[in-house]
Amino acid sequence: MGKSYTLGETPPHFENKSYDGDSSDDEKSSTKHEETDEPQYVLETPEDKRKRRISLLVVYITAFSFSLGFSIVLTGVFPYLLQLDGSDPTFTEPKVFFGWVVASFPLGQLIASPLAGYVGKRFGTIRIPLFATLFLFTAGMVFYAMLGAIPPPRRYWMLGSRFVTGMAAATVALSLSYASQATTEAERTTGISIVNFSQTIGFMIGPVIQSALTGIGCEGISMGIGDLSFNMYTAAAWIAACLGVLNMIVLLPGIFTEYNIAEKERAMMSKKAKDENRADLSGMKPDYVAVGVCLVTFAIIIFNFIFTETLATPMAIDNFAWTEEEAVAKVGIMLFVGGIISSVCFLFAGPIARKIGERNVMIVCGFIPLIAAGFAYFPYSGPPPVERGNNGSNVTEAPILTTAYSVLTTPWENDTVSMASSHFVSDDTISEVHHDRAYDVPTMLMLYGESQSMPEFFHLKAGGSGGCGGSNETVSPGCPYDEQPWCEFTPAVKVEQFYIGYMFTSIGYPFGIAMVNSLYAKLLGPISQHVWMGFLSASGAFSRVLGPILVSYLYTYGGSQWTFGVLTGLMVINLAILLILYKKLQPKSYIDDGKNVKA
Repeated sequence: MGKSYTLGETPPHFENKSYDGDSSDDEKSSTKHEETDEPQYVLETPEDKRKRRISLLVVYITAFSFSLGFSIVLTGVFPYLLQLDGSDPTFTEPKVFFGWVVASFPLGQLIASPLAGYVGKRFGTIRIPLFATLFLFTAGMVFYAMLGAIPPPRRYWMLGSRFVTGMAAATVALSLSYASQATTEAERTTGISIVNFSQTIGFMIGPVIQSALTGIGCEGISMGIGDLSFNMYTAAAWIAACLGVLNMIVLLPGIFTEYNIAEKERAMMSKKAKDENRADLSGMKPDYVAVGVCLVTFAIIIFNFIFTETLATPMAIDNFAWTEEEAVAKVGIMLFVGGIISSVCFLFAGPIARKIGERNVMIVCGFIPLIAAGFAYFPYSGPPPVERGNNGSNVTEAPILTTAYSVLTTPWENDTVSMASSHFVSDDTISEVHHDRAYDVPTMLMLYGESQSMPEFFHLKAGGSGGCGGSNETVSPGCPYDEQPWCEFTPAVKVEQFYIGYMFTSIGYPFGIAMVNSLYAKLLGPISQHVWMGFLSASGAFSRVLGPILVSYLYTYGGSQWTFGVLTGLMVINLAILLILYKKLQPKSYIDDGKNVKA
């Protein structure tokens, strides 16, 4: 009996029993069918299905652990960069360079994904390329954790470590291609959605772990080698490296066995079409225009999501005057809550798609919320952000509030704190000396919300060593007017806008990504999808390469209005393309039985 493959519902016209295609067995099967009225065409045994599902479970675990390892360090990359090179006087544009750091990860993914797909197709297995990508992931994370041992400047070495880790992101393409080959046509949307769901769960838990590690502190424990230390940023990288090792273990031959039910289903459908004198469409070529639309749509959805990966932490520091540790912790919690929302959406994506079709789910549940997110983020009116505290005066203005808030006048270690009475006006108004800008308490409430402790937003560091970042200018809360002139006149993004926008993103992103993946796989049909999934992953990686750079430049030189205006505009244009080409995005059934698969 030939090797069989498994997962999910039994396709129409087939019974879950093994089939080897032998002519004598065909005669016996035909005779038995005539005598018992059992279906002639069978796909796999219940035992085969069970084993196939186990193999898919291993791939789901792989997608989860990779995403978890990636997202653990996500919110800490920017402050870690400042810690490594913040004191370097030549490091004048940290956000712009950070855009390149973020872009180096998908650049590695862009190069490695098609290559990994080719290797998987060439050898007929995903185990070999998966081991290679997971080894790169582990090595990249270890290197990232040990950057402090290298003499400065270290930021270029960080670029290298993120590039190597990005090459490991080909794991995603391999996981998706296996989900396509190890599921039947009826199961494919659900199988691919579970891969995306697994990634989302990992992405959700990772930032929470990073937030929990803030207790270690940004200075942590010195390891006695250069500036190497075990701190909140390096601890996350070590955890990620351990996950890479565990991931390789679950892919060992005794645990993971590969199946290809899609190819077997194609062969059976072809035989049935021939036996019934019907047109065999199993060898049909995909509609390349529709496939191209899916690639572009996938890239634009990823580009829209790049904001969170690139700017969430620095934007929180700029607009809300949060400290580094506060931004990492609160953004991490936001990502966790958003991950819960996305997880629920991924779970419902498959069932909803079976009711109304992938195209409708992608447009209504995916694009509409993502466009709404852009409108939610956009700062329409109000005062500009609080200025960063480095104005050359080496003075930190501490607040005195005697109304709704307690008096808080806590100086920082090694810093000079001025309590000059001229800097404060009554209980209702606090005047900042920076650029003669005044902010009253109601305005600050409108900017930052009552949920935050008012004094925190005036902890503007001016003197001393500069803390973990090693530079007063790069680590102080508030918006840097000298680096970003738009800070003086552009309205600040409000905290509630930040949260509401991310809530919409958390709804639209999972539906959009899951449906694009599913449509793409179905449009390709029952062909080997290793290389094609590599192209899909590469399109997302291409967006991740350009996205951080463009978003960083847009934000640094144009401000939040330009950033969210461009992101929203791209989504609107993409939606228009989907509506125009709506009919082309409907995959056809493998067998010409007069019906098309709903999509």
